[in-house]
Amino acid sequence: NDKDLTEIYVPLGILYYQSGQIDKADMMLTKALAFAAGSAETQFFLGLVRSSQLRNDDAAAAFQKAKTLDPKMEEAFFQSAEVLSRLKRFAEAVPDYQKAVEMRPTYFDAWLGLGDALYELKRYPEAVEAYKAAIKLKNDKWEAYYGLGESYRQTDEFNLAKANYDNAGTFIKRQKDFNKETAADVYSKIGYVVGRQCEIN
Repeated sequence: NDKDLTEIYVPLGILYYQSGQIDKADMMLTKALAFAAGSAETQFFLGLVRSSQLRNDDAAAAFQKAKTLDPKMEEAFFQSAEVLSRLKRFAEAVPDYQKAVEMRPTYFDAWLGLGDALYELKRYPEAVEAYKAAIKLKNDKWEAYYGLGESYRQTDEFNLAKANYDNAGTFIKRQKDFNKETAADVYSKIGYVVGRQCEIN
């Protein structure tokens, strides 16, 4: 009722986003920009909304503003890296992932994302270290073992690749309604690295 009560736009926008009402969150946060564009929180949640809408370039711009306004907001660096990875701008994503894990060393998702980005850049030894860090934090996530197996495969360390693909397969099958195509891919990679190791032997 009070149209001048502008300070409520940001918290309302956040609440709408958290409850999955993206259109309403967009409306509130867009209004908030008129008076709170210099707020890292406003830019961060605007970035989350734009990311949900798959407006990746706009999301990246909002996260960039959030990082500039609050260089200690690790979530802004992580989300920025995620969007940049979605845009296949992996070289730009890596420093943001690194900043996120520097600020929060126990940030599993950021370590995993860092491994994925480094892998895409063919920086396989560095990817190995990132995936290992992720596994130390959560040793039951198949994605980390799969990424580690992929990285070892690329460096011709086939026994290590097999061990990690084995772990990935084990944890995939423990998921309810696991994706059979993903599991099949893992087992085909196991067959491949076993064959390559046999050639070496």
